[in-house]
Amino acid sequence: MSYFDLSNSKLKILAAITVTAVGSEIIYYAFKKLRRIPKAKVENEVLFFPDKGIACPAFFEKKSGCNQNMCSYIHEMTNLRRVIIRLRQAKKTLDVCIFILTCQEIGQEIVNLKRNGVKIRVIVDYEMANSTGSRIELFRRHGIPIRTKKVLQLMHHKFAIIDGECLICGSFNWTMQAVTANWENVIITSEPGIVQPFASEFQRLWDEFSCLT
Repeated sequence: MSYFDLSNSKLKILAAITVTAVGSEIIYYAFKKLRRIPKAKVENEVLFFPDKGIACPAFFEKKSGCNQNMCSYIHEMTNLRRVIIRLRQAKKTLDVCIFILTCQEIGQEIVNLKRNGVKIRVIVDYEMANSTGSRIELFRRHGIPIRTKKVLQLMHHKFAIIDGECLICGSFNWTMQAVTANWENVIITSEPGIVQPFASEFQRLWDEFSCLT
């Protein structure tokens, strides 16, 4: 082997070592940078009903709750208020898929969100849309789009998706009976692997169902 060939081989080896070293350095710093990116915090909450009763409007409207000395709720946070506080966090969208909605406090909060510019869509059971105490007609008067399907089967879902990132679901119907009398459960989560399937199912149903007439 000539001196030229030997030198050429050494140069190739040196080049390979240099490329490997530089590549390793790039990977190392990229890894450090990725480690510094904070992961989105996943929030989970479980609620159980019934509450002992329905508080006055001031209890839901004020961040600190009702401050009247005689109020029996002054030192506690009801589960209905926890649900409403979650709904109140909506900034862009709120998708609701529900069997029946008669709870005035939840209904009013949804109307308030609409007034604040939140895009709201509601899917409801056909028979329950016009049931006694239903808030659906109130939604329609405020321009909230409603979709349903006239079939024998029930729209029995009870879930809502806030800004595509937070899910509220469970056995809990949004009714006064469920709030104050029934044994019900609610799960609130921002776990993407759980939220996204519900978001996809809502969109599928929204595309399949028709506007309420």
